[in-house]
Amino acid sequence: MNTVNKLLIISPFSTHNTKFHFQNLIQVLEKFEISCKLIDSHLQIPRFFDIRKYKKRKEFNKLLKEYNPDFIILDGHSELVYPIIQKKIPFFFLVRGHLWKEEEWSKETINTTIKQKLAIKRKHKIMEKCFNEAAIIIPISNFLKNVVQKHFPNKKIKVIHIDARQPDLWVDKKGAELKHPCVGLVQGAGIWGKTKEMEILPKIIEKMPEVNFYWAGDGIYKNKILSELVNFKNFKWLGNLEYPNQVKEFLTEIDIYAMFSGMDGLGQSIIEASLMKKPIISSNVGGIPETLQDGKTGFLVNEGDVEEWIKKISKILNNHQLAKEMGENGRKYVSQKFNWDKIGSEIISLIKEYETKN
Repeated sequence: MNTVNKLLIISPFSTHNTKFHFQNLIQVLEKFEISCKLIDSHLQIPRFFDIRKYKKRKEFNKLLKEYNPDFIILDGHSELVYPIIQKKIPFFFLVRGHLWKEEEWSKETINTTIKQKLAIKRKHKIMEKCFNEAAIIIPISNFLKNVVQKHFPNKKIKVIHIDARQPDLWVDKKGAELKHPCVGLVQGAGIWGKTKEMEILPKIIEKMPEVNFYWAGDGIYKNKILSELVNFKNFKWLGNLEYPNQVKEFLTEIDIYAMFSGMDGLGQSIIEASLMKKPIISSNVGGIPETLQDGKTGFLVNEGDVEEWIKKISKILNNHQLAKEMGENGRKYVSQKFNWDKIGSEIISLIKEYETKN
């Protein structure tokens, strides 16, 4: 049995704010005397069809040789899986989203050229390789575990809520100036299958002229969503907020946190808003129900149910005691379920389990 002393974490820093959060995980793992190295996968590989591809591969191989990791956590499917397999380094494959749905949406919404079609085909091949060769597949929610099991029923799968937060870092931070009462959203618009639920917002805003709505986020589908929303005086688009300080300032001031989603693997922003003691209202899809307790820390609303959204927003805004209780319950719930000490211990246990069997 080989003991894991060196762990390499490979993650795309440009998404999920992973560099910021993985530092907390590393601190926990180092308590177990595991040396950790965190690298940005986007810096290790160029875009598809880039002539620098082989140079980048050579640089990554050099990194693997010099650091010589005993184990790897691969955050998302990446071309880097090939040299990892070649060097026979065991790895956990971290799954954050419904990859098959996202692939389907890409085909439906992108005006694909031959080059784009080849890229999608290549990405699918890489994704399949990651699933097939992973020592253990780690989805971030039970919802995603069920999705993965349908495609890979014979693989070892273990749910770990890797989207944890350090509770003491998420406290009130005054700064944002908002009009009250208000509902706040922090979500991107880069995947249409997720973003499309925001199309019901105009109907809600129109019927609630006394409530102010703020959206922080951006993405390729931003203009499609904003085309109607900009006509309302009680709506304001804030663009991307600097993470984490401006996000904390925003969450400090809002009265309700809302997430309009057509699909989510878990719901990171719900965890953050809950830690800031905000009552939550969210679409009842994907792994989102695993981040809140319906009726206790917030409310879940079925897709497209405009009237229920209005009813739940009104219920919270008209009952300050309910809002306060939901906020308090929410912070307690996510602090217990999504904290790095718990996540770190689960990863260590999984590594030890793998060591014992191999």
